[in-house]
Amino acid sequence: MCKGPGSTGDDLGDLSPPPRHDRPPAITLRDLRLVSATLTHGAGDDIHTIEETLRHSTITLTSGTYTSLLPEVDRAEVEAAAALLPWTGRVQAPPELS
Repeated sequence: MCKGPGSTGDDLGDLSPPPRHDRPPAITLRDLRLVSATLTHGAGDDIHTIEETLRHSTITLTSGTYTSLLPEVDRAEVEAAAALLPWTGRVQAPPELS
C-alpha cells in the first residue's frame, strides 16, 4: 500500500500500539533481591549478613552469587585484610581482583 502524500488511509498498521519490546522489561522479585544484596555488599556488609537477610540455605550459595558482582569491593576487602598483617609492603591481589 502507498504511504505517500496520496495515501488512501487503508493502511492502519501505523495506528497500532507500539510492539511490546519498546517497553522496559518487567522487574521481578528475584531482580529486586539481587539489587538489594549487591547494594548491601557494596555498602560494606559482610556476606554472612547478606546470607541471613536473603535466608539462603548455605553461605556457598550467597558467596557464589554476590562476591563476583563488585570486584572493587572485594579488592578493598583484600587490601583491608592485608593491612592488618604485621609486615610492611603491599600484598598482590589475585588476578581476578585486579
